[in-house]
Amino acid sequence: MSRLVPEGAVRRGMAFGMLASVVLAALIFALPFAFPTPPPIITRVKATVLFSPNDDGRRDLARVLLRVREPSNVTLEVRDDDGLVKSLLDGELQPRGSVTADWDGRDEQGRRAQDGTYSLRLRARAGRKQFNISRTVSVDTTAPRFERFSVRSGAFQRRQRARCRVVVQSSDDARVRIEVRRRSATEPIVSVGPRPVKAGGSLDWRWNGTAGGRAQPEGLYRVVARLRDSAGNSVARSATCWLARTSGRTVPRRAVAGDRIGALVHDERGRPLPPDTEVQLALYEREATPGRDAGRPIGRRVAGRASGPMASTTVRLPPGVSPRTLWLVALTPEGRALIPIGTG
Repeated sequence: MSRLVPEGAVRRGMAFGMLASVVLAALIFALPFAFPTPPPIITRVKATVLFSPNDDGRRDLARVLLRVREPSNVTLEVRDDDGLVKSLLDGELQPRGSVTADWDGRDEQGRRAQDGTYSLRLRARAGRKQFNISRTVSVDTTAPRFERFSVRSGAFQRRQRARCRVVVQSSDDARVRIEVRRRSATEPIVSVGPRPVKAGGSLDWRWNGTAGGRAQPEGLYRVVARLRDSAGNSVARSATCWLARTSGRTVPRRAVAGDRIGALVHDERGRPLPPDTEVQLALYEREATPGRDAGRPIGRRVAGRASGPMASTTVRLPPGVSPRTLWLVALTPEGRALIPIGTG
């Protein structure tokens, strides 16, 4: 025969249960504060993640920084899939404070480690306390490659959309810096970048022929481009650019040795100068081609000069000399045009 429990007793039981739950939760919350967990014996680990030990003075070392809370025996090793590569700390007692260990990218035998990712394994012991942690560090000593590097002089195009156009394409993610220098100078007059360029992507930069807001003299300039990756590896390429305010072509377009040729000169917008424009013509040896060769393009003069209205002034190509080895230089009030011969 069942007994009925008074309603008041049920309520008192529920209240007691709720109070017990609250007390238990408070004890669980307060327990860590009553018995706090001591901090680890190593309280800070900071390590280089990428470096390039190629002895170029840039990012040649990987550095590990430790904060030791109490004197501990510390072991720090560089390892790969085959095992130990280099021991940086071999278990000696380290005092309380900061500890620094460097890896020069070499193994125990002094041989340079191959490019790749390595494990930094840290173990520390202070009495019965232990600390273990692992980090990774990557070795990269391979510089990015120029998939493409081209410098085009606006002086050899009818319409000069730029005095000098530079296109750079990299094999890897990198940053590119472009400098324009006078032919024999080491300091740049114009510097651009560093700008990011993705692997397989390209950077197209156009120079308008000015530096510091001032138009630069006509002549030969050197363009230097340098790629640098995130590890600090770098590679540079250079080429020349011919700066001029005018361009031109020969008349006729094609000629052979012994022919007489004239010039049709255009301004920077591609507009032909008036036929009665005064012009001085001369032939010079072609020692180099800007954008392709590094040297000065204009050699010695090989024939007499001629001057007069552009429509009627001509010079004779010397017999026995290939026109492709010569420049026709046309000097007008607008500027000096450097014109290749025999290229159609």
